[in-house]
Amino acid sequence: MFLSRIFNWINDWGRKPTLRRYEGSTLKERWINALRSGDFEQTHNSLFVDKKGMPLGVDEINKANAFCCLGVLAAVDKPHYMVYPEEKVLEEMGVASDVLINMNDGLRYDFDQIANYIERSSNDCE
Repeated sequence: MFLSRIFNWINDWGRKPTLRRYEGSTLKERWINALRSGDFEQTHNSLFVDKKGMPLGVDEINKANAFCCLGVLAAVDKPHYMVYPEEKVLEEMGVASDVLINMNDGLRYDFDQIANYIERSSNDCE
């Protein structure tokens, strides 16, 4: 029993989230579902980092081990982002990047709390 728990812990250590498609008819719904999925470890002050905590470029998203809330958006809708999620896309969803950044990096809200904020925003985006 004890050895099997150690084996499972070793297998899970450093596990990267799957960059799978999340259910939802809109990008906003897919983002919310991804934030709530438990697939993403949260980081602060960077879109995504490797397992040593070093920031990565968007072209290195497949090497990411932890994400901020906007990094999760980039992972969910990766083809649309070459650098940073566009402000226009966030505005169409009814959310503001400065509020999201403050919630993730300043206030240290968890992904579920951030997903609740996004869900309460009034607009949807394809």
